[in-house]
Amino acid sequence: MKKRWSVWLSIFVLIVNLLPNIWQGYTVLADSFETKETKLINQEDLGVTSNVTASQENNVWEIHYRYQAAQDNEKRRLKFKIFDNQNNPILVNPEKGWTLTETKELVSPFSASDTASIQFTTARSISNVKIKIQADAQFDDKTIKEDILPEDIGKFYELRAPLKTYEKRYNRLKIS
Repeated sequence: MKKRWSVWLSIFVLIVNLLPNIWQGYTVLADSFETKETKLINQEDLGVTSNVTASQENNVWEIHYRYQAAQDNEKRRLKFKIFDNQNNPILVNPEKGWTLTETKELVSPFSASDTASIQFTTARSISNVKIKIQADAQFDDKTIKEDILPEDIGKFYELRAPLKTYEKRYNRLKIS
């Protein structure tokens, strides 16, 4: 008889611990969310992807790239220019080796291959950014051929941040 009583008491304590969670709903305490990667360019010699992480105060954007020269006597570079919702250029701090032109365009140095990423932060109110991508080639004789991307590849891409809404009824944050 004493053993049954302790089993029933244990079950009762477990149920009582679960009731507040059922009544109040779950509260999300995380400040940021899982990001989705978006493929912008996916070619054998060039790949560009992006992702954005939204938080309460800002959006953190990342542009990942990889490229490899198609010929032995060739070096390549990438150029990125990023615009906000009103088509104003966004100032991005250049990564190591990159330069920032007076038109706020990021320019990588020429190299045979490279894989890295660029990161920048915008205010939460900037939920869309546009990115212009250009690839250039330099040959052994120092001639530069600009904009070598094929015509079927887009040059401008629009990136969107996930929208966060707050549901008071369940005390949880949702991404829509």
